[in-house]
Amino acid sequence: MNHKFMFFLDEIQYLENPSNFLKLLHDHYKKIKTVCSGSSTLDIRRKFKDSLVGRKIVFELYPLTFKEFLRFKKKNNLLDFLAQYSIIKIINEKQSEAPLPIVLTELEILLHEYIRFGGYPAVAKMDGDNKKRVLLNEIYQTYVRRDINQLFSIENVSAFNRLVGLLGFQIGQLVNLQELSINISSARQTLQNYLFILENTFIIKLLYPFYTNKRKELVKMPKVYFLDSGLRNQIVKNTTTLNQRSDAGALVENFAFQQIIANLRIDEYLKFWRTQSGNEVDFVIE
Repeated sequence: MNHKFMFFLDEIQYLENPSNFLKLLHDHYKKIKTVCSGSSTLDIRRKFKDSLVGRKIVFELYPLTFKEFLRFKKKNNLLDFLAQYSIIKIINEKQSEAPLPIVLTELEILLHEYIRFGGYPAVAKMDGDNKKRVLLNEIYQTYVRRDINQLFSIENVSAFNRLVGLLGFQIGQLVNLQELSINISSARQTLQNYLFILENTFIIKLLYPFYTNKRKELVKMPKVYFLDSGLRNQIVKNTTTLNQRSDAGALVENFAFQQIIANLRIDEYLKFWRTQSGNEVDFVIE
């Protein structure tokens, strides 16, 4: 037989010794292409005792970008519109033709849906706000509040969950470690461990400031963003429309972050720039 086979294995980190298993498949079963996935880069690194150099290619998968969200909705007309009226194209070609209001209205409705409920594929494909809320709550309760706690044997579960809630209200803001450690009644080192876990399980991303002095980058306060705005909104228990909420500006900033971070090249780093007087450039690509 000349057929090739695809073997999909989810949550690879739960295997006791996944590197030996995958090495065996790669070296002795050439007709099988193995695709493995996992929700924790931290646990995957810990479990893989062999680097598998020459045997693997690693991808990081983020929630759907807005363009991917539109593809899920089969909105090809809006994808064509975004390609035609991209900022770069408008600047380069000096376009003056105004887009159709009806297209803008449809695009705005879907953009609001994306910012409110996020880009998890199952949520994006689901119809009805209440059904989306139920699924987001299920993701939050099972993944954030249970699976992550069990996976990393978190001792102070209430402090960890309190931290997640506090970060939900701080998107786009500076993270003051001393203040947070007081609020969750935990030592600074414990707090840093929790932040490290949240980053490596794709819940949040800490964005560090841009400096020409590299040592300063390591000590200055980072900003925090969520990799999925729908999960963040579920955490703070607010999925109302943007024109009815005070955090609309922060959500739009988080939206911009999501689109940029998902499209960075491997040699690019996203940071922010801020002066001592408080003037700020939200995003800098280094």
